[in-house]
Parts: sequence; C-alpha cells; structure tokens
Amino acid sequence: MQVVNPPDAGRPRRRSPYRSLPPWLQWALPFAVAGVLVGGLVWYVNHQTYDVPQIANVTKPSAIAAQNQQGTVIVKQQQAPHESRITAGQTPIAGVHAAVLHYMHHEIALGVFDGPVTRSACTQTGGSGSRLVFHCTVTATSQVVTYPFDAVADPASGVVTYCQRVEPPIPSMNIPVSKRCT
Repeated sequence: MQVVNPPDAGRPRRRSPYRSLPPWLQWALPFAVAGVLVGGLVWYVNHQTYDVPQIANVTKPSAIAAQNQQGTVIVKQQQAPHESRITAGQTPIAGVHAAVLHYMHHEIALGVFDGPVTRSACTQTGGSGSRLVFHCTVTATSQVVTYPFDAVADPASGVVTYCQRVEPPIPSMNIPVSKRCT
C-alpha cells in the first residue's frame, strides 16, 4: 500500500496575520473594536435624541438676572391682593374662608389649579378690633396640593383682603406678600 501525500504536504503552512499577533493582543483587539462601535452608537443616539437648544442652561450673569426678574414679577402677580366683602350676618373668619374658597373655585374653573377643593381651613393669627389677621390653607386634588393664603378682615367696613402665598422659583429670593394681607 502506497501513501499519497497531499499536494501542499511539503510546504510550510501559512498563518493568518491576525494569528501571528501576541495572544493578549488577539483578545484585546475585538473588545476595543466592540467598545468603539458601542461608543459610536451611544453618541449617535444621544445626538439624535437630545439635539435641542439649551434653554435652561443659562450661564451669562445678565441672562440669569433677567430670569430672576421675570420670576419676581410672576410671583408678585400671583401674590397680588384681592378684595371681597363680608356679607350681612357673617363672621370675619367665615367671610375670609368664603372669599378664599370662591377664589380657589374660580381658579380651578379657569384651569389655573387642579381641582376639586378637598379641604380648607382658616385660623386667626393676630390683630384686634378693626384689623383681624388670618392664615388659610386650601387643599386641592387627590395629590394633596396645599395653597396657603394670608388675609386681613376689617369687620367695621366689611372688607376682606387676601393674598395667595407663592413659593418663589429660587427659595432665597424671599418675595414678601403685600402688606395689605398681613
């Protein structure tokens, strides 16, 4: 029996250039390529998803001052004093309570606040004679949002002046409620 050698039996086998690399590089190269591909994909998706103007990222001092000034104006408008009348036979605390509830129901009907009103209470916090000072809280919606109010009642004239207390956009701004309500 005669053994037949294949045609390339006498020649040395040729190795691929990749297999001629050191073993540690053979392991590191596929992971590096995969890392670059994943990084590129993440960058592309992030660029396509969040490619919007940066409105909130204001760094210029003049722009920050303008935003703070606008926030102050808005809070002052929301805290503006409102007046109501105490009806005949109504106590001052009942008049304040009715005025605040009427305001809240009106704002809910306009869509300014979520409703309905679930709880409300007013307590006298000071004053005497012709100037009684009150603090009221109105809770609205099932998410329990509480709206605080400061009010002053003048029983002699039958006038109630009340202001909603609003948190400023930046807590350190400290925008006071009108003196007519405190």
